[in-house]
Amino acid sequence: MTVSETEVFFKEQVAAWPLAERNYADLARCLTKRVGEMTVLFNPARAASSNAKTDAGSIALRPCFLCAANRPSEQRALSWRGYEILVNPFPIFDRHFTIAATSHTPQDISGRIGDMIALARMLDGYTVFFNGARCGASAPDHFHFQAAPFEPHISVECHKIEVIDDAAAVGQAELYLESIGQPRGEMVNILCYRDRVAGQLVIDIVRRKCHRPSFYGTGEGEMLLSPASVEMAGYLVTPRREDYVAVTPEIIDCMAREVAFSRDKSRGMDKHG
Repeated sequence: MTVSETEVFFKEQVAAWPLAERNYADLARCLTKRVGEMTVLFNPARAASSNAKTDAGSIALRPCFLCAANRPSEQRALSWRGYEILVNPFPIFDRHFTIAATSHTPQDISGRIGDMIALARMLDGYTVFFNGARCGASAPDHFHFQAAPFEPHISVECHKIEVIDDAAAVGQAELYLESIGQPRGEMVNILCYRDRVAGQLVIDIVRRKCHRPSFYGTGEGEMLLSPASVEMAGYLVTPRREDYVAVTPEIIDCMAREVAFSRDKSRGMDKHG
C-alpha cells in the first residue's frame, strides 16, 4: 500500500459519507490563531473527543466505536497488517486517519512500535501518533494509532530517537518506556514522522503527568482543554469558542506544566543504526 492509495481512499470515503463530508468541509472554516509557540484551533466537532469519559465504568457502558460491528454503515476500511485504516469523521487536520487493530484489544503499545515506524514510512508526509490509554485516547479499550499531515513542534520534555535501523530504534524505544515505568505506554504520547530539516524518520516520546489540567471542565473559570499527542506537538484544539478566545500564553504554559514535564534543553537525539 502507498500513501497515494490511502489518499484516494480518503477522497472516496469522504464523498460517500455525509457526516465526514460535512465535518471536513467545516474544518476549512474553523478559526486558527497563534498563541506563543502554539497553534490554537477552534473546532466544535471535537467536543465529543475532548469531553470523552475514559474511565473503566463509562467504557463498559458504551459499544466500541472502533470495532467493525459498531461502525456507521458508511464507514469503509483499508486492511493493513492486522489493522484497518479508517477515515476519522471528526478531524483535526484536513486529512485524518485512525488505524485501528482488527481485533478488540487494549491501547497497549507493547510490541507495536515497529508497526508505527512502518506506518510512518508508508504514510510519508504524515505524522503517525499514539495516545496512551490514560492521556488522550478516547478509545482506551481498542488499540489504535492516528495519522495526519502536520509537523510537530514539541516544547515539553521529549525523548527523541532517530530511526536509522528500525529494529534498533524499536529496542531503544522499548528500553526507554521500561525505564520510566511505562512499558504499555499508558501515560505517554508517541509521534513518528520524517523530520523535514534532517530528512530522517524520528520517534518522539512525551512523558505525561496526568490526562487533563486542573482547570479542565465546563464550569465557571474552567476550560475544555484535553491535551493529547496533537497538543504536545504544538496544536491546541478548543471545541468551545469561549475557550478559543480566552487562551493565553499563561494558560498554555500552565496546562503544559500540569500535564507534562519541562523540556531539558541539554538533551540530544539518540541515534540508532
